[in-house]
Amino acid sequence: MFSIETLDGVFEDKEQLRTVFKERSYSVQTLFEEGFDRERALIRVGEFLGDAKSGDVRAIVFTGHGHAHDDGTIWLIPPGCSNKNEAISRAEWDQNVRDYTLPGVVVFSIMAHCHSGKVMKQEFDHHVWEASEQISKIEKGEPLYLTFAASDEGAFESWVTRPPHPRAGDHFIHALVGAIRSIDVATGTWREFFEAFDRHFKRARSCASWHEQVTNGRPNWRSNNVQMPRFTASGFIRLSVVF
Repeated sequence: MFSIETLDGVFEDKEQLRTVFKERSYSVQTLFEEGFDRERALIRVGEFLGDAKSGDVRAIVFTGHGHAHDDGTIWLIPPGCSNKNEAISRAEWDQNVRDYTLPGVVVFSIMAHCHSGKVMKQEFDHHVWEASEQISKIEKGEPLYLTFAASDEGAFESWVTRPPHPRAGDHFIHALVGAIRSIDVATGTWREFFEAFDRHFKRARSCASWHEQVTNGRPNWRSNNVQMPRFTASGFIRLSVVF
């Protein structure tokens, strides 16, 4: 697993992700403690993918900022980005991933930032992932791309649990970690996984709404701050292969 971050509130999220992936025998690398810019991010992602062999699963996590330009293009913002020329375009990020992915490798992209819905977006929506008659592209020796994206527009972090044990975190990552831990990945289905994700995601947003009402007197936080995660894949793969 490879992780990039830029948000101040992501420390707990990083540890949650690190722990849950290590529990599932992933080897975890991060750029979290390092300063990095556009060039370094692209190089490190390429190196991380370049030595993967057929059958390997590589997870790339970007927990930072995304920006939509006026022309509709999406850009990823590294911490060392002082102007738009140092940002990474969606097209460049996607092409970099594809250039370094060998046949038979599964690339699991977790894009936990604003405007992430189009980054590494794939053909098949998660509602059809259980189609048993479909044959996974990994069996044909092609790369398989699996993408979990936080939102087409805004993504949010806040308290995700209430007192007496409040904890702050990104809503999308909180729900992802909760879903992974709450089901039997060896026997479970994608449908069960996404049902669990929805439960945890709704609870996090409910907590955020409650906190805004209590502390700032702002009603209707959820309806005023819509977030719709996107889950797409280029082919079909079992839940147990990923988690």
